[in-house]
Amino acid sequence: MACNIPIVTTNVGDVETIIGKTKGCYITTFDDHNIANALSEAIHFNRRTSGRDDISHLRIDNVAHQIKKIYRDILTR
Repeated sequence: MACNIPIVTTNVGDVETIIGKTKGCYITTFDDHNIANALSEAIHFNRRTSGRDDISHLRIDNVAHQIKKIYRDILTR
């Protein structure tokens, strides 16, 4: 996603939350026809995605801030 290119993936982990709304990124079942259709759509998408912006909340400084907040909350209890 950080390269702003189309992605085809199965729905594992937090994939749906991360790429579910990004145009040009496709979540498939494990069915070979579904995967083939998604690959075809990704190829024909033929432009960059907004993937990098859509995962900006996963930047290391943002994640570090969230972790620090968790520790602060625990220590103030």
